[in-house]
Amino acid sequence: MRRLLLLAAAAIVLALGLSLLALLRWPGAAGDFLIVEDPLSPADLIHVVSGPDRRVDWAVHLYEHGYGRELFLTGRGTQAEDQKARAVSHGVPPSAITADGSFVNSTYSEAVRLRAFVAQHDAPIRSIILVSDAYHTRRVRWTYRLVLGDGIELRVSPVPLDRSPYQRRWWTDPGSAFFVISEYVKCVYYQLRYGLIPGPSRGGPLIGPLAWRPPAAARPEERRSEPMSRTTSSMRLALSILGAIGLLAGCVLPGAGSAPDEEGGPRIIFLHHSTGGVIWNGGVPAWIDDYNAANGTDYRIWERAYPADGYPWDNYPYDYWNIWIQHEGNRRYKRQDTLEILTQDYKLVVWKHCFPVSAVQPDNGSPDIASSVKSLENYKLQYEALKKKMHSFPETKFLVWTGAALVAGATDEGSAQRARQFFDWVKESWDEPGDNIYVWDFWQLETEGGLYLLDEYAASPTDSHPNEDFAARVAPFFAQRIVDVIEGRGDTGTLTGE
Repeated sequence: MRRLLLLAAAAIVLALGLSLLALLRWPGAAGDFLIVEDPLSPADLIHVVSGPDRRVDWAVHLYEHGYGRELFLTGRGTQAEDQKARAVSHGVPPSAITADGSFVNSTYSEAVRLRAFVAQHDAPIRSIILVSDAYHTRRVRWTYRLVLGDGIELRVSPVPLDRSPYQRRWWTDPGSAFFVISEYVKCVYYQLRYGLIPGPSRGGPLIGPLAWRPPAAARPEERRSEPMSRTTSSMRLALSILGAIGLLAGCVLPGAGSAPDEEGGPRIIFLHHSTGGVIWNGGVPAWIDDYNAANGTDYRIWERAYPADGYPWDNYPYDYWNIWIQHEGNRRYKRQDTLEILTQDYKLVVWKHCFPVSAVQPDNGSPDIASSVKSLENYKLQYEALKKKMHSFPETKFLVWTGAALVAGATDEGSAQRARQFFDWVKESWDEPGDNIYVWDFWQLETEGGLYLLDEYAASPTDSHPNEDFAARVAPFFAQRIVDVIEGRGDTGTLTGE
């Protein structure tokens, strides 16, 4: 037994050493490996792993968008009740929230409380969305799968990094670095303590094949009271040690496991607000996955609200100019990634404006690049500067949407004429063949050559968001345009992707 304990200590040192090597040698991949994000569909329950208020705020966001019928909150002391009050203040009915005030002191103990809640629930719970901070999500998935078993569908939805204090380039920020490093330490501890077997991340294969998992009928907390022979105890410890080494090898060694390899397929980021979100949900990720499967490619796409919390909720030409040019550099501006940061992480940056961009005012004859006034003369100055800025990153490609249109009931003919004039200029003059900038003609798809978002494509005659049917129709065109740009057909494929 003493020899096994010494072996366990050696395994821990080895595992932590491998982790440190990975964090120093492949920091981007090491951070990405910890993040699990599943495609979402409506679930029976949204569970918030206890922590900062941003987690319950994200759960409320999911609830408001129809992804869950009720919330289950855990936390120490009064935290669960406090966060219930916070969710209620944001519009969630009290009857749709359960705050479990039982003592919890770990991710594992919270999973046990959730299992008890599911067992006692009046209606069967077959699917759950788990919400936590991004760098916590891999361990969350491991733990909850172990405790809940395979009979419940679990999907993980991390709080977006741009809604948290953490950064994807975690090694540049002390708080992010502490979180990432501590998670690797906890992964080793959880492997040895509970014998977890990790699940796939973003569709990747299982790793750590030597990790031992107890059968569903004998969970760890149920076995503690059982007498255990020295042989059985030794075998379990040995298997957990081997599992820890296998887990960490899969986590940290290049080419192992499902950590995104920075030498792999092109990484794509889609920056958007609500209109872009509607199109994204029309089927963009599924189309990319199907294309990869059919063509043997490895195109990986992420999306995020941009600009987001910390900056006004505006994404017009002035705002991109303000963040990317006026406040350029390797430090975030008001919690937003600059172009210097984005281009280190992504090979294709897709950006757009929401429909208020089409409320274009008449020119006053005094164009001002630093003005947030929506006018043709200001837009053109800002776009010319943005083009020059994007040209300074020749290794990165950019895909720019023409603007989202307004419904006729939300604008006037003059503003609509000026909006179409600007986006015609973007396509016909501003966009140049042979460079690293391309256009997706969303305006044409929404208006069919007219001035307004067509009523049959709109959420309502007064709401300029596109509807779900339109999104499902054009999402494949958007995805096709992305692939055309990546594969060198950006100047020859159609601007609409049709």
